[in-house]
Amino acid sequence: MEFELRSELERQRDLTQKLEDQLNKQASLSSSLEAQIKAQETKNQDLLAKVQTYQRSVEDLELQDKLQQLANPVAAPQAPQHPSFG
Repeated sequence: MEFELRSELERQRDLTQKLEDQLNKQASLSSSLEAQIKAQETKNQDLLAKVQTYQRSVEDLELQDKLQQLANPVAAPQAPQHPSFG
């Protein structure tokens, strides 16, 4: 009977140690995943900022083009001038 109890106790200790090891591994993986997610969020924010800057640049160029068209309207075609013969 005592041997059976000791065997069971040892088995329970082994199982407890295995569970603790698994929990530690899970905690480590969880921390690693959190770090990866934070890094990806930072990359996403950087990329979004670049896209927004690019979009503003495109909008600025479009606005400059429209302003230039308003400032320099295309002249109506003129009749070609011929040299006068003397």
